[in-house]
Amino acid sequence: MSKEKVFANGMIVKVREDAPEWAICKLSIKVEDFVEFLKENEDKGWVNLDVNVGRTGNAYASLDDWKPSNDGGKKTSQKKVEDDSEDDVPF
Repeated sequence: MSKEKVFANGMIVKVREDAPEWAICKLSIKVEDFVEFLKENEDKGWVNLDVNVGRTGNAYASLDDWKPSNDGGKKTSQKKVEDDSEDDVPF
């Protein structure tokens, strides 16, 4: 089940085809709308956004609402490693 994207209200992302390689994009921000969006979506003083390219080829910014899991965000493996160290000794 996918979550619905929350687009960054008050922000427009512009990518120019003729821009130099080092220029990623331009952001246009409508202050009143964007400040409201920031206040509605802040978490501990931060708002994280993803800048992506949509199916139409236009760039957009959306809310990144990822939160670490209770294990501190650490990835753990469920795979059990068997100790075959005696069989792998080259001498």
